[in-house]
Amino acid sequence: MSTRTIQLFVQIENKTVQINAEESWSILQLKQHLYLYSNTPSEDLRVIFAGTELANSVLLKNCHFACGTTVHAIVVKSKGNSFAPVVPTNFIGPTPQGIATNHNDQRDETKRSRFYLFCKNCNAVKVGKLRVRCKKCKDEAFELSKGPDSWIDILTVNRITGICNSQNHCDGNIAEFYFKCESHERSLNDSENVIALPLLRTNTQNVPCLACTDISDVVLVFPCEEKHVICIDCFSLYCETSLNTRHFILKENIGYTLPCPGLEEACNKCFIEEVHHFIIAGKTQYERYKNFAAEDFVLQNGGLLCPGKDCGNGIFLEHDYRKIVCYKSRGGCGFVFCRNCLLAYHDGECISSIDNLTTKSCNTYEISQTNAMHAKWKDEAKCRDTIAQTTKPCPLCRSRTEKSGGCNHMQCARCNLQWCWLCLVEWGKNCESDHWFRAS
Repeated sequence: MSTRTIQLFVQIENKTVQINAEESWSILQLKQHLYLYSNTPSEDLRVIFAGTELANSVLLKNCHFACGTTVHAIVVKSKGNSFAPVVPTNFIGPTPQGIATNHNDQRDETKRSRFYLFCKNCNAVKVGKLRVRCKKCKDEAFELSKGPDSWIDILTVNRITGICNSQNHCDGNIAEFYFKCESHERSLNDSENVIALPLLRTNTQNVPCLACTDISDVVLVFPCEEKHVICIDCFSLYCETSLNTRHFILKENIGYTLPCPGLEEACNKCFIEEVHHFIIAGKTQYERYKNFAAEDFVLQNGGLLCPGKDCGNGIFLEHDYRKIVCYKSRGGCGFVFCRNCLLAYHDGECISSIDNLTTKSCNTYEISQTNAMHAKWKDEAKCRDTIAQTTKPCPLCRSRTEKSGGCNHMQCARCNLQWCWLCLVEWGKNCESDHWFRAS
């Protein structure tokens, strides 16, 4: 029975050697093969991968090497050599015995615990390869004093130490972790094009999705106390729906984010802190996410969004003037508009801003005149009358809001301002005591 061949790149004595190794080889056999290139006996070689020295008895097939993986062979003198033993990692990744550590039994290879990341080159969520190098000289011939036990160890700088075995005799002792995409591990500067996604896990426990109840291979685990699990498809739908309804929340020290959708009260207070996870929803939704985040930041900090065609530039006001200019020199469109009604600037009292709803066009696709003739719903004038009769503008951002019942305490879905349906001002004690539930 033939065994699979793995293409490995071994860095030894300032040169890179390409070796077509068999999966059945042990690390000792790999060292013996390297003798052909370096004339160094196997007992004088130490093979280091991902910051860990691999023992002679380790089989390559248990190291989960992909084709194109780079390992380091360090030349040492066996006599009198006294390196501190490497502490096995209790996190995801290879141990000195070459076994992935997030399981104690023999499981299906597809259920092996892995790291996940978003690769900008692939434009997709991919399996990530954790790598370590010397923080000082960036050489990967670095041996960890202990393996990482959590994501905190990986993402926090100056947390893990070790020994740099660079041929340049670097004295650096601080480990620097980084990731590579499994699909193109040999690419240079690949670590700059990947984003680690620590909430994504291999579903080794076969936990069903919170929403659809399906059991998926890869899931997102929310950081709530209950550790609720959601599949990638349902998480993408959760993001898209929350964008459509403007339910994302701008949290201080976190950013534009969402809570766990679980039913427990504590879940609603537990937010995703690494906002790069929202890139899982896809490129289109992630662009919407970034635009909405910028808009909400401007609105919640007292600014305005330029109502000019295809603009939306954020403007922070420096005075109380009614005339607002979206300066081109500041990235704007040059539109001059009224602060109160958000229409083109005018003298005298503001007219209804209902017209503004029909002047904005969607240029994402073109509508033919024939299709427009058959796509009529109601007469435009009647629609405008209906909107005027059933909605009122938010006092801050002027977005139209419909009230179908309940009290007069409103909250704008766009800028989150709490305002009074009757007074058309920000909600206050007077509104609460005088006409909270009075019919309009």
